[in-house]
Amino acid sequence: MKHHDEKKHKMIIPEELKGKACNPIELDPKGYFLIKIEEGRICIAHCNYKDKKGWYENKVESSFSSEDPEEILLWAKKNNLVSLESHYQYLVKEMKHAVKALATNSKYVQE
Repeated sequence: MKHHDEKKHKMIIPEELKGKACNPIELDPKGYFLIKIEEGRICIAHCNYKDKKGWYENKVESSFSSEDPEEILLWAKKNNLVSLESHYQYLVKEMKHAVKALATNSKYVQE
């Protein structure tokens, strides 16, 4: 007698993510960013990793929004939120994607 039914799970991949490779990344010890577009502005939140007995408690520490991606990059530098050059370059790349999405009024998906 089975106590539960085994179900196959199917992952649905959004069209804009199909064919994109996921490369291993080096995590920045200072944390990571969540980026979205809301009401014509680029919104960014900086999150910290808090280790709790082998589990991470992801916590938003600060946030900022602007129509100008340069202001966002300056905010990240001024507040010392990035320690790895590769992570800063990731932010630059995401700002380009966000600006393009704003200009074309298209959906923005953070990579």
